[in-house]
Amino acid sequence: TLQIFSVKVTGLSGGLKFPLDVYGMVAIRDNLDHNRNIIFHRKRDNCQTLTQEDLSLVLTGPVRAVDLLDPVIFEVELKVKSNIESQDRVLSLLAPPLDSPALIPDSCMFKKCYTSKLSTMELTVGHIFYSLEATISVKVIEGSWLEDSHGQFTASTDSIEDEKVVLLGFGDGKVPLDGDNILLSRSVVSAEYEEHLIVSVNTRQSKKAEDEAVEEHAVFTPLNMGRSYGELNVGFCKMQVTVAWSEALLLRSGMTMEVSL
Repeated sequence: TLQIFSVKVTGLSGGLKFPLDVYGMVAIRDNLDHNRNIIFHRKRDNCQTLTQEDLSLVLTGPVRAVDLLDPVIFEVELKVKSNIESQDRVLSLLAPPLDSPALIPDSCMFKKCYTSKLSTMELTVGHIFYSLEATISVKVIEGSWLEDSHGQFTASTDSIEDEKVVLLGFGDGKVPLDGDNILLSRSVVSAEYEEHLIVSVNTRQSKKAEDEAVEEHAVFTPLNMGRSYGELNVGFCKMQVTVAWSEALLLRSGMTMEVSL
């Protein structure tokens, strides 16, 4: 499967300069159903402001794991908001195939750059072998989340431990809550069968330099279907992390794989 780490807007042209108010859609199409699996979607009245310091789109997907057994399509339709809608400019419009460079059955990370219209899109992804889909949820079970806390929730795997999937980056804003449930921006990631998935939280109670950040991890061993549970304790509250696992691809298909080098 394809692990999507980040999508960045770089290489501006046509006189564009940061900051930019960006809206539109970014999606992935794979061979399972050929439908759009949306990873970013914003309407004109809810733009994301991109700056020179932060070029990454805030992703909200995929909503299911992306199959990489066949080439997938990276589909982008982005515009830059102007004072008048008729003057909005097309920032990126493209739909290239995305092929993995991986030749051996080991998970790896790679980057792709695509230039179109007035920008270059930089896509950082992982090729996850022998993978399962993991759906993550987080719930406060003791204490309460402090409104002035800053930081992020992330997920990573053993094989690509230096690159993390941002599940929720709350920065200067409030953490979105539904009762005791923390509403993650992204909840679906891929993990290797018989390896580990690490869910982490990094938070501090304000942006002051003297405030020490608290980082906690919950480590999960993937299951062939079923659910796993872990805890994150950041002092002012304790959270339960639930991971719902899909059926393992190799077990479902009955495949065995041989690789000749």
